[in-house]
Amino acid sequence: LFGAALPPAAREAGTALLRARPAALASALLLPLFFAVPTLRVDVAALGTDGLVLLAVVVAVASAAKLASAGVAARIAGLSRPDAVTVGALMNARGLVELVVLTVGLEAGLVDARLFAVMVLMALITTFAAGPIAGRRARRPHPPASGLEEAWAR
Repeated sequence: LFGAALPPAAREAGTALLRARPAALASALLLPLFFAVPTLRVDVAALGTDGLVLLAVVVAVASAAKLASAGVAARIAGLSRPDAVTVGALMNARGLVELVVLTVGLEAGLVDARLFAVMVLMALITTFAAGPIAGRRARRPHPPASGLEEAWAR
């Protein structure tokens, strides 16, 4: 109904935008909602001190495990140490899948509210921390590895 109520010029512009960048538009609109909906069920105040300690331990173990396993695999594959750390940091951005699994687990009664809160917060913390960590590495000057990359840099 909203599309029918728009003037033809605005409707054509919206259709052109959807054809040009459907994935970017969908992620820009729906991705924040995907993170927001499960977090509405999280009661941080109910965690208490023990829950916050558990959250710190879970975030530390999850981050270290992903960083170490992905970093070691990247080093074995031949990447430099800084690039391997970047791969490890980006592997921490796995929150989307975790949120789906946690929501299903909560609704099925497999996960209680406290563990759900800790795991959702861990998924959010590690996902949102991956961007600044990887971005900091990307802003550093990086010498091109080949003539092709040097040509692309120009």
